[in-house]
Amino acid sequence: MSKLPVELFLALRYLRPKRTFVSVITLIIGVMLGVAGLLLVISVMSGFDRQMRDKVLGFNAHLRVELQREQMSDYRRVMSVVTSNKNVQRAAPYVLGQVLALVKVKWWMSSVGASPVDE
Repeated sequence: MSKLPVELFLALRYLRPKRTFVSVITLIIGVMLGVAGLLLVISVMSGFDRQMRDKVLGFNAHLRVELQREQMSDYRRVMSVVTSNKNVQRAAPYVLGQVLALVKVKWWMSSVGASPVDE
């Protein structure tokens, strides 16, 4: 072994140009495959993100009008104001409340909502 420090020996060993044509081609093909795989994963995840966002937005309303402490007595007037906007495609009332149920001798409480069926 030479009298060089280990760090310098390793640096010189791996920095010397002793690559053959086959190893250069292999290196280029490896980088190409890595980049292609990364592009594939990014495009699949982007499509998955878009599909997931569409599903979530399709499940929940984009706008919900609620009163904080009282019931809305004139919901039809509110719906007419909302639907008068040209960008609104549909509007529908819904019911959200709490229920207390007895199931097989055990009490449990849950929030229950009822939405109108799509026409």
